[in-house]
Amino acid sequence: MTDAEQVDVVVLGGGLAGLTLALQLRGEIPEASIVVLERGKPPFPDAAFKIGESTVEIGGQYLVRLLGQEYLETQHIRKSGPRFYFTGEENGDITNRLEYGTSEFLPIHSYQIDRGRLENELWARVSASGVDLRPGSKVLDIAIEGDGPHRVTYERDGQPATVQARWVVDGTGRAGLLKRKLGLEAASTHKAGAAWWRMQARTDLDTWSCSESWRSAAPTDHRYKATTHLMGDGYWVWIIPLPTGGSSFGIVAHPDYHPFNEYRTFDRALAWLRKHEPQCAREVEAQRDRLLDFACVRHYSYGATRVFSKDRWALAGEAGVFLDPFLSPGTDYIAIGNTMITNMIAMDLRGEDYARYVEFANGLYLQLYDLMLPWFNELYTTLGRQQAMVLWVAWYFAMYISVPATLFLHDRLANAEFMATMQEEFKRFAQLASRGIQLLKEFGARYNEPHVAQFVNISKLEHLIALQRELIGKRELDDQGVRDLVHRNLGMLEATLVEYFDRITKKLELDPGVDNVNPYAVSLDAERWPEDGLEHSADLRRDDIHKNIGAIWYS
Repeated sequence: MTDAEQVDVVVLGGGLAGLTLALQLRGEIPEASIVVLERGKPPFPDAAFKIGESTVEIGGQYLVRLLGQEYLETQHIRKSGPRFYFTGEENGDITNRLEYGTSEFLPIHSYQIDRGRLENELWARVSASGVDLRPGSKVLDIAIEGDGPHRVTYERDGQPATVQARWVVDGTGRAGLLKRKLGLEAASTHKAGAAWWRMQARTDLDTWSCSESWRSAAPTDHRYKATTHLMGDGYWVWIIPLPTGGSSFGIVAHPDYHPFNEYRTFDRALAWLRKHEPQCAREVEAQRDRLLDFACVRHYSYGATRVFSKDRWALAGEAGVFLDPFLSPGTDYIAIGNTMITNMIAMDLRGEDYARYVEFANGLYLQLYDLMLPWFNELYTTLGRQQAMVLWVAWYFAMYISVPATLFLHDRLANAEFMATMQEEFKRFAQLASRGIQLLKEFGARYNEPHVAQFVNISKLEHLIALQRELIGKRELDDQGVRDLVHRNLGMLEATLVEYFDRITKKLELDPGVDNVNPYAVSLDAERWPEDGLEHSADLRRDDIHKNIGAIWYS
């Protein structure tokens, strides 16, 4: 190999983001020459030393598109949704906790994945597709040369080498080689930390109690296949099943409540569990000899000043931004970002003007990050408040399915021309998201209800389940059809926020003094109601929303 070697795309990092991008590029631009530089050497071990085992609707369906549903169904675990357990009587008996989860699989399938098994499969498929995979390659330097070609210097088997590429895509995860090289780091206002570990033992919450009445609230294995969240003030603990028979555990906490030093080693994490989650601690202690790994990070959230450039470079997945592991958005960002990267590279290689698309994609991707950041900034103050969090999860679910998932699964979210016609709708979506999360934060701060032991069923949110069924109905829609769908869904969000406001103000014995409520003005600050325009000209309430929210309103 000489300095003259030139390719269309070099991908730095052969992990989840880099390999899925390479496979997507090969499928949509088969003539492109692609090199992937990966420091490790396959085969990768099962339960690889990486987090990100849980997917949700966008990320799960992205993997289905790339790898096929049969592979995900047979080699990984179909996820039975999220499951939440709130603090109850010192957390020594799970039947004393409020349980919030599904009683059936959600219509849009998502998966619990084993990262080692998945990345081995991706590696094999990418290799078979003709992409040039170079394991054992340590990137030494990246030179972005304006209009290119860019130069990547690396070392492989002790020998230095250089590859020139029209496009450089960084998929090196938290290492963020290109982001650091170009000075694109942006600090996050979200300061939570995490520790995680894997154990080669099955953890099934159905075995945590002998109560048949408690067990019967969910079908056999339904709790096992869920992403479990054990919740308390300022923290949550995850338990995720791995397809290889093991379990993934994690402690995620805000330092205002739980200093990072309290759980930054396995022994300290176990002591922390004994204090806050003793039943979980007993499970971990019983499996201690099966510990596979342990890792931690003090501040996991970070941003970037830019993720895509007309100078033909891009940041994929966690090489760009990372928000929070709560409700598993990581693979979603890979799916959205990789689709945008594939579009811009395809446009460039076809000789089209891709620069405007790059600016659209960069703006929208970072807008999605900025939109969600306040949700996670406020989340940790509310985690221990049961009724507020039950509504928080339902609101997140409604927002997520009604606009981002709808647009992505209808192949419009990364479509610049279509999204240019949706600016007003996206503005409404952002305003509703902000109002909703602030309302729930204020409610959580004012109302700390007694803990109750009961099952609250996410599946009772029938209007949201119906949206999911509709999205997998294989119905092809033109642009106007998708636009009408988003308009209808925004109306559902407005009605939901009015319903929340009605119930919360009644519980807090507040009198808004208006018959019809403006969802874009809801808050618990009565002094602002006239100025914000709380009174609306029309009644946006809906009987179906009233019924469905009533099913999860237990206060």
